[in-house]
Amino acid sequence: FKFGTELAYRYPKLLPNQDDSSFKIWASDSARTKQTAHHIFSGLFGGNKANGQVVFIPEDKNAGANSLTPNKGCKKFKSSKGAKESKIWLDYYTKPILQRFNLTNLTPMDILAMQQLCGYETVIIGYSHFCRLFTSEEWISFEYYFDIKYFYELGYGNHLSPFIGMPWVNAVNQIFNKSIHTNQNIYLNIAHREMIPLVLVALGLFDYSKEKTLSLHEIHYSRVWKTSHMIPFLGRIAFERLNCSSNSYQGSFVRIIVNSSPQTIKGCSSGPDFSCP
Repeated sequence: FKFGTELAYRYPKLLPNQDDSSFKIWASDSARTKQTAHHIFSGLFGGNKANGQVVFIPEDKNAGANSLTPNKGCKKFKSSKGAKESKIWLDYYTKPILQRFNLTNLTPMDILAMQQLCGYETVIIGYSHFCRLFTSEEWISFEYYFDIKYFYELGYGNHLSPFIGMPWVNAVNQIFNKSIHTNQNIYLNIAHREMIPLVLVALGLFDYSKEKTLSLHEIHYSRVWKTSHMIPFLGRIAFERLNCSSNSYQGSFVRIIVNSSPQTIKGCSSGPDFSCP
């Protein structure tokens, strides 16, 4: 809801009148994305009743590229990809933790669960006693675990990623070039966390090397691929279409913002604020 109000303040001229019944936002068809969509929609209009609607896109495997979950429509995509690589790192970094706790019935996955509980409880109730159990170095290792997991599942470590993310990028391209005719000036899609990395890879963003690998035996500290920067709670990616008429810039430009941080597309950043013509 708070995010919806922030959008309303950021883009007041793009929002429709609350009586406009043609206004739509889209969400993938699961309980949590539905709830998120309804709250964002309500926040856009300050909690007041609006005549627009939330459209839910099925998540079944037959939806294909017309879904906000295209990974489910790709038969070759496996959500288990990345599990083997991340487990190697998990077993390595949790070994001294298990020795310190000295409880024979604990496993590396239990340690991972404790660290996840720290994050979830902190967001839900403001604090978590699990947080104090781990050192700063162990938290960095926890972060690196998810970098590995998502790198090989959704990132540059999976050759399918740009192909799965491209239909969504193409849809944005059609909207910006007005190939799709509509009266809307702002579009919102609410999907699962998997969607954002797939789109970023399709755009070539957060690509730190040509090797397309992450070390499984030591932390690569200079990496650009950090999922904590891409998909935190309420992670988001925004495309802004800028129409400029000044002495410095003429024409239309696209700016990409990931979690409020503008990102530069390699070889295409000559517009205002390093946007892309």
